[in-house]
Amino acid sequence: MARLRPTARTLLLDPDDRLLLFLASGDSTPLIWITPGGGVEPGETLQQAALRELHEETSQADVSLGPCVWYREHTWGPPHDRVRSQEHFFLARTTATAVHILDETEALELIEWRWWSLADMLAAPSATFAPRQMRTLLPPLLRGILPSTPTDVGI
Repeated sequence: MARLRPTARTLLLDPDDRLLLFLASGDSTPLIWITPGGGVEPGETLQQAALRELHEETSQADVSLGPCVWYREHTWGPPHDRVRSQEHFFLARTTATAVHILDETEALELIEWRWWSLADMLAAPSATFAPRQMRTLLPPLLRGILPSTPTDVGI
């Protein structure tokens, strides 16, 4: 049985509507582009976890955290240590584009980072994003159309 892991992730957009993503090893694909984020620690709210993880993975602390717009649940990890992540994606804005990974463990697991425009995503059909439908899920958010409750975005 997989252990439950509540997770907070951030869809961090810069002033040019580019989304910050990290390239990481995935369990079902060799490489996958993911949003900043991670597990919620005991006593933390989802929002607190999103901001903490964002700071650990980018060194950014001055961001405007918006609402939770997406949700997904998936199971990953080796057979002896399966994890069922319940991921909550918060929309956020920043004016700073410098990234410095503060957490040493994260620095080893995150291969590279990049600010992606929607056009860049569409021009990279072989790139894998999490969630998989990132290319179609992102445009409404960029137009300011936010769901009233988090959208289940699947894998």
